[in-house]
Amino acid sequence: MATISLTDVIHATLRLRGMSLATINVSGVSSFAEILSRLMAAATGAMRGLATVELRNTSQGWSTRRNVMVNCA
Repeated sequence: MATISLTDVIHATLRLRGMSLATINVSGVSSFAEILSRLMAAATGAMRGLATVELRNTSQGWSTRRNVMVNCA
């Protein structure tokens, strides 16, 4: 994955079983962990299983997809 700078604008989506749980646009973050934390805060309800995080860096022009295990009651 390419680097994330504090000035970048990131469009991020959290999906679980094909359903979109949260979509955010953030800037001022510098790591995947920070983005994931904001996505989890934006998502509502109980989540358990293998989720997909889709990132698009609109400032640098790259996108990526990562799988993460979530377990929020």
